[in-house]
Amino acid sequence: MDIYHGLNDTDDLGKIAVTNGSYHRFYHSLSVGGARIIVLDSECPLAEERGFLERELESEAFRSASFRIVAVHIPPYLEFWDPYAWNKKGEKHWGEHVRIEYDPLFRKHGVDLVISGHQHNYQRSTVRRSADSAPSDTITYAIVGGAGGDLDLKRVEDYHMYNATYLDHHFVSLDIKNQSLSWTAISSAGDVVDHFTIQR
Repeated sequence: MDIYHGLNDTDDLGKIAVTNGSYHRFYHSLSVGGARIIVLDSECPLAEERGFLERELESEAFRSASFRIVAVHIPPYLEFWDPYAWNKKGEKHWGEHVRIEYDPLFRKHGVDLVISGHQHNYQRSTVRRSADSAPSDTITYAIVGGAGGDLDLKRVEDYHMYNATYLDHHFVSLDIKNQSLSWTAISSAGDVVDHFTIQR
């Protein structure tokens, strides 16, 4: 499923075309089967997108969904990047509002899965929402950035949270059937490098 397919052909997703001198907006939401998917723009001005996110997280469509998913290009917990760009060019600040401002909302409102790219490799973490959460009350963060291009092999941060790291090209299959979400990361050679399920 291409969640961006046709975005430039519609006026109903709240975007502003770059051709009029204004900033792109690519945030929107959609329901697919039992899943509600919120797509965020990690480069979007904070106040505008945060308002959208808060309204969506409180919506009936989101609260009643079997699976609650967020897709955002820059991950909240990025660990691999070019060290010079990270430290000297300020690129470590690009997505920090996703971690500082948005991630507490993801945890509070029951997001199950946060899917990101940007970092060119694979990482996945399933953690408890908070120190007070039951062991089964978890949120999963996945970085899927190894479909092509140069890989990011140099660690610039360590959040001590990722259950799986794969530093090579890959793709992911996400299947939702009835009350089961199944995620499989597959290497370019066809080997399974990570797998998890969420059951309802």
